[in-house]
Amino acid sequence: MSTYHSKKVLSRANTSVGKAPHDVKWSVRMDMLLLQAYDQFPDNWQAVAKALGDKKQPAECRERHEVLKALMVKGRFTQKEDAILREAMKKYGKNWALISKKC
Repeated sequence: MSTYHSKKVLSRANTSVGKAPHDVKWSVRMDMLLLQAYDQFPDNWQAVAKALGDKKQPAECRERHEVLKALMVKGRFTQKEDAILREAMKKYGKNWALISKKC
C-alpha cells in the first residue's frame, strides 16, 4: 500500500474510531508500528503488543488491526498515487524503505 494511501486510511481510522479502551488515542505512528509488527508476527497478538512497547493490550491490537484492515482499499493505485510513486522511484531508486518514509 502506498504511504500516501496509508496516511489517508489511518487518518480516516482515527476519526471514525477515536480512543482506545484505555483512553489512549491511536496515533498514525502507532498504527504504522502495529501494521509492521503484524507483518512480522501475523496473528501473534502478544508479540504485536510487545512490539508496540506494551502500550496496548493484545486484544486492543487485534481490534485496531481489524479496523485498519476494513478501511484498506485493495486494488490498483490511482493515477495520482502512481505518479507519486514514479517520481519517488526516479529520486530514490529502489530504496523502498526511503520511498515509504518520504511519500
